[in-house]
Amino acid sequence: EHTIPAIEKGTPQWSPVLHVDEAGGKIVLFYSESQLCIRPPPGPDEGNPQGIFGPRHLPGGDIKMTVMKIGEPGPNLFADYSWLRTVRWEPPRTILAQGEPGVGYGPVPKVIANPMVVLSSGEWLLPYWREPHDA
Repeated sequence: EHTIPAIEKGTPQWSPVLHVDEAGGKIVLFYSESQLCIRPPPGPDEGNPQGIFGPRHLPGGDIKMTVMKIGEPGPNLFADYSWLRTVRWEPPRTILAQGEPGVGYGPVPKVIANPMVVLSSGEWLLPYWREPHDA
């Protein structure tokens, strides 16, 4: 009933980060989602100690977010959780694509590194690193 659209898609997601924005009355979920990070299974002469038979999804991908609006902002928002009966996650949106032109160095998968930080200016900062799979 309270499903997250990203998980329903069936693609691998990595490093989820939840942020509660009490002032805005919402919960934000950031994560990276594999789109192009697929490595074929090992060949017969490559050894296969883990018994992998299908393609492997490697960490990283597009950085995405989804939002759950939880009610009117205020100091009593978490005093009562009745709002959970009516809220739903919004459809996810990409905030930094793996292969976005002009960002980073080519189509390198992104992985979220730490929790989101709210700067003194009010801007949000979400640390991430690039996870090249050919290194």
